[in-house]
Amino acid sequence: MQKEKKKFIVSGKNTIITLVVVLLLIVIAVFVKIYVIKESPYLENKEQAIKECVDLCKNIRTTKGIGALGPCLDNQVVEGWACDVTHNPKIPLIDDAKENKCHGYRHVVEVDFDCKLVSAK
Repeated sequence: MQKEKKKFIVSGKNTIITLVVVLLLIVIAVFVKIYVIKESPYLENKEQAIKECVDLCKNIRTTKGIGALGPCLDNQVVEGWACDVTHNPKIPLIDDAKENKCHGYRHVVEVDFDCKLVSAK
């Protein structure tokens, strides 16, 4: 009977050690998430940039109309993000022409002529 108690105690120690290790790993993971892996401002602004670009496109399409060449609608629709109209699928001769692209941006939201999202990068 004494041997069974000893096994139970050893098993209990193993369980405690396992729980301590798991809790320690959870604490480390939370620490890394909060202090090491900081969310990029790029990701923070991406959804807002998409929404603003689609809204801007719809507004311009309704009021003035969008030219056939796929113009840059705004070089800074949201900080660091431009808003550009592009053909879908792309027509490189038109869409990649310097006069049809946005300038001075880090990231760009591209919408088609129906103001639907093509890409955001």
